[in-house]
Amino acid sequence: MREGVRFWLEVVYLALAGWVCVLVPWSRGWLAWTWSLPPAWAQLLSHPALRGAISGFGVLHLLVALGFATKKERTS
Repeated sequence: MREGVRFWLEVVYLALAGWVCVLVPWSRGWLAWTWSLPPAWAQLLSHPALRGAISGFGVLHLLVALGFATKKERTS
């Protein structure tokens, strides 16, 4: 029982972290946050390549969560 709950909590965590990493770098809040940083950091963090890399990391989280969930369903 506990292993199943822990497993699904990990899947949910990975999925939520993935969605946050995919969506947040492209939000208005991200730009507002970067404007409050020193200019060098703001320029780096607002660069589309870095924002895309963070989103790619989020997609990786989503794929791992999906893989875990489908593997668990196949073995159950």
